[in-house]
Amino acid sequence: GGALTSARAVQASVEGAIYAMWRPEVHRTRPEERHLPEIDTVTLVAEDAPKEAIDRGVAIGEATNAARRLANEPANRMTPRLVADAARELAKDAGVRIEVLDRERCRALGMGSYLSVAQGSHEPPQFIVMRHKGRGGSGYDLGLVGKGITFDSGGISIKPADNMHHMKADMTGAASVIAALAAIGKLGVKANVIAVAPCTENLPGGGATKPGDVFTAMSGRTVEVINTDAEGRLVLVDGISYAQREGATRVVDVATLTGAIAVALGNHFTGLFGKPASFVETVRATASGRCPSPTSTAKRSKVRWPTSATARDARAGRSRPPRSSIPRSRTARSGRTSTSRGRSGSTATDRTHPRGRRVRSCERSSRLRSGTRGANNRTNGLSTPTAAATGLRVNEQLSFALG
Repeated sequence: GGALTSARAVQASVEGAIYAMWRPEVHRTRPEERHLPEIDTVTLVAEDAPKEAIDRGVAIGEATNAARRLANEPANRMTPRLVADAARELAKDAGVRIEVLDRERCRALGMGSYLSVAQGSHEPPQFIVMRHKGRGGSGYDLGLVGKGITFDSGGISIKPADNMHHMKADMTGAASVIAALAAIGKLGVKANVIAVAPCTENLPGGGATKPGDVFTAMSGRTVEVINTDAEGRLVLVDGISYAQREGATRVVDVATLTGAIAVALGNHFTGLFGKPASFVETVRATASGRCPSPTSTAKRSKVRWPTSATARDARAGRSRPPRSSIPRSRTARSGRTSTSRGRSGSTATDRTHPRGRRVRSCERSSRLRSGTRGANNRTNGLSTPTAAATGLRVNEQLSFALG
């Protein structure tokens, strides 16, 4: 709200000029279809154009285009190893530290949950860690964890063929946190920030995870996999555990985990879930200067408010799949699990819309309970990992759900 300051207008103009220089047609055959004219100079006319505003616009603009490029590349041109190579280049340019953990190092750290997703692919998993020490000292003021599934077939619980090609973008969360850390490094933010991007493919194969398999996560919790298309929370839970182990007091995970966000809110908004409320409100307030509220009249007609799904489908003239075809959550008999439904927990159920559109339903994750034991944390397209799911303590955590 409020008037647009000169500095902010300059920053926005710089960002816009850089955004315009990215196109997704890079792989088209004819050169004229993928050519962009070179821009030698950009002239800004403003009463006051502080260098900080220009530098900030350049850093954010370049980071956004980097994330776009990573997320839009075909899966064969953006494998886990290629994501790691791109992250190394960005880290070098931004002056931040980076390390990439291979399968053996991840196994030594006990990341059985993350590695279980990689079992069906010939591509080796790459656990990318980037670090910015802006204030010095120990620990991290913020941990960014991004889902990095460079292609998600669903594994043994394979998805329908319709629109599966869109699953090349199931690593958008990883692309986001990698690019964000690069921007943070360039801007010299006076805070310690760690970015974690667990990257792998989720494919069926001779060694792939089978429904019913049990694995042990980095936190020591055992997880029974009911639906192998629940891979997002399997990789995130070890990514979050790692960030917490490194001393992150606030954790934000970003993932293409809940397609029902797009069903509920349209294509212009991102779902935000977390705890405590004060941290969520800080993030919301920070974003409010850039994003319209969900009640924006300009976008109101685009928003599908979360009313009855059956009624919504009826209005659209389509039927819903039988309830038995939608993965359901379960609560283990030995205790309340971190993936139980309803008020006691969080769910984010993967399924496929009758028209081929990927749909995922999500419920609040602020009331998860720990204290379970044994193989009682079942994943069947369920919860975004939280502190309760990892078994470790973290002061503040929230999740961004991208449609």
